[in-house]
Amino acid sequence: MGISPPATVGASPHNRFYQELTIINYEEYCICCILFLLQLNKICTTKIKSMNHKKILPVLFLFFASAIYISAAAQDGGIADRLKITGGGTFFKPKIMPNLTSLALAQVTVDFKTMSTKSVTKREKKSFGFGKTPGKAATASVTAYLETTDGDLEAKDYQEIVDHFYSYFQHKLKENGIDTVSWNAITGTEMYKDAGPTNNAMKSEGGNAWVSYSAHNGNEISNGNPTFGFGKQKKIGRTSEDLSAPVAFIYTSIDFAAIDVDVDVRSGYKSTWTPNASQTTTMKSETKVSALMRVGSTQENFSYSTLMNEKLNAENVNVETGILAEMDYATGLAEDPDRVKKKSKIFSVALSKKMESNPVVISTTKEKYKAAAKKALENFADTFIAKAKVMKKG
Repeated sequence: MGISPPATVGASPHNRFYQELTIINYEEYCICCILFLLQLNKICTTKIKSMNHKKILPVLFLFFASAIYISAAAQDGGIADRLKITGGGTFFKPKIMPNLTSLALAQVTVDFKTMSTKSVTKREKKSFGFGKTPGKAATASVTAYLETTDGDLEAKDYQEIVDHFYSYFQHKLKENGIDTVSWNAITGTEMYKDAGPTNNAMKSEGGNAWVSYSAHNGNEISNGNPTFGFGKQKKIGRTSEDLSAPVAFIYTSIDFAAIDVDVDVRSGYKSTWTPNASQTTTMKSETKVSALMRVGSTQENFSYSTLMNEKLNAENVNVETGILAEMDYATGLAEDPDRVKKKSKIFSVALSKKMESNPVVISTTKEKYKAAAKKALENFADTFIAKAKVMKKG
């Protein structure tokens, strides 16, 4: 049971990222509860023989029901912590999520990363005179590339994934007593008609590349920013009032890799007793890439999901830690030095040295990729429901 360790490339002895994202397994909770109850039953039947079994059974049932309830509560609480609800103002208090009885999914958009880069810069501090001045700095980075061995992922593949995400989300909302709004009702609103189509072209920035797709080839009302202009807010407020439900703009990202980068910079003298001794600086980096399909965190991708009601109360749904697919998908993972652009390693004016590790290629098939991406997005929907339940309980 649990999650099998992912395929990894790197020198780090432990995958800290993977350990931080380990998911609470509800089935394991239940098994522990059952084993506890079996042991309790053994004690009751051997040491309390004088008691009537009809009196023991209700007690066991009560213990069993309590254990399952506690397990479920712990599961919801653990999962819910992966999302954080934020809003404007110092004294912000969520009003939509704790009272969620209906929801209109007006937009469900996913950024699918095809290239993922993590870069970390560390600058040492050294004592000088009466204060501290910045010392030398080093930047370490590594890039992971996604490769499907049976042909490139096409528009229809991405569309299939995001349409599945929308349908699953709608189903889970209804299953948990939250009313939904039909897609036809959404597309009939002024808010939707005034928006433009989602741009499906490949985008790149900071060593990352991705494509964006929206459910039902829908229009892009939100671009993932946490705020809207006042004119758009008024349209959303009217839409919420007309649909009798808060309006949701779900904007997430799917990343195929977890990357860990560590940098160390140290300066010193070989000998303090040698006249005119020269200072030496040691810079080293350690990188690790794991094949982990996941919904990326808001901090990594700066894409926010937003809820807004008829009173223009707005709440952002932030992914605090990556939400894993909990399944293996990679068929291969290896360094590929040929993808590195040959660059001379020189010191810049800012005294920052770049240390670029060999790129890593994560291979898979289209079907394995789609299955893992769908599972990660399903887990996002489950996490959203768990967060709503926990906030409702207060």
